[in-house]
Amino acid sequence: MTGREQAIGAALAAVLVIGVIDATAGHNGSSTSTPSGAPTGAPTMTPSPSTAPTATASAASPHPHRSVAVTASSSGLVVRHIPTSPASPSARSASPAPSSSSPAATRAGVLGTFRYATTGYETTNIPGTRRTYPSTTKIVNKLKGCGVQSTWKPVSEHVQKQLICPASGGSLKIRSYTTSISFYGVTSGEHFTCAGPSYVYRPNVAVGTVWRYRCKSADAVASQKAKVVGYQTINVGGTQVRTLHVHLDITVKGSSSGTSSQDYWIATSKPVLVKEAGTVAASQKNVRYTSTYSLALKSLSPRT
Repeated sequence: MTGREQAIGAALAAVLVIGVIDATAGHNGSSTSTPSGAPTGAPTMTPSPSTAPTATASAASPHPHRSVAVTASSSGLVVRHIPTSPASPSARSASPAPSSSSPAATRAGVLGTFRYATTGYETTNIPGTRRTYPSTTKIVNKLKGCGVQSTWKPVSEHVQKQLICPASGGSLKIRSYTTSISFYGVTSGEHFTCAGPSYVYRPNVAVGTVWRYRCKSADAVASQKAKVVGYQTINVGGTQVRTLHVHLDITVKGSSSGTSSQDYWIATSKPVLVKEAGTVAASQKNVRYTSTYSLALKSLSPRT
């Protein structure tokens, strides 16, 4: 999930459900679980109405992230030159147009809903918690703040969001990501903010290039190492798409701990998440969470 960038990517860091132990205790009759929608000490993933942007991209708007040109990854997106706040039509027209040679350049087809062929599941060491992901899932890219927010919701009890924003040289960086997971009616999650070279996409980057960065929550640190595997052409709905393939390893330490490994492919002509696959192994208290997944873009044309 880089689209979920992810990605991701976009990307999913190992986070586990706080309160599952109490919830399952209630399920077994020894205590009462918290009603669904009431996080137990963990931030929810849902942005508040006061901060959520109300502007929607027109058909001429490019991918999420950056100058109204963004792309989504299972955990996230990719964008370029996006205004820091929803701008009026006149303000947008006054902004200089990004170079068309840049894969992150503003162009139509980045914002909206992308559909992915999906495989995978998530589970904990508590009996009865395994959930299989549906054969098709969606990543929704919307303008927000400095770039584009990408949302992946494989099942109703699991929501991931990423905020990706433009950086120098046509690159894209992940600024934050949030995960919210529920089991037995107990919802918890964690919000990470990223700093340093938190790239999701870098134009014309050399094969073998490595960059490292950290993302922090209130009580955990996710150390991330990204490496460019190479460039690959992938068939998307009958169209041959050239992509940048990046491998990402994540280690989380703190109140929750674990590891996540992810590979994602982003189109170089239009920064959209084309493919992603990964695994997560995390633990908190004595609850262990694992998941594995794969996403394959069905069409380059999003639904708006």
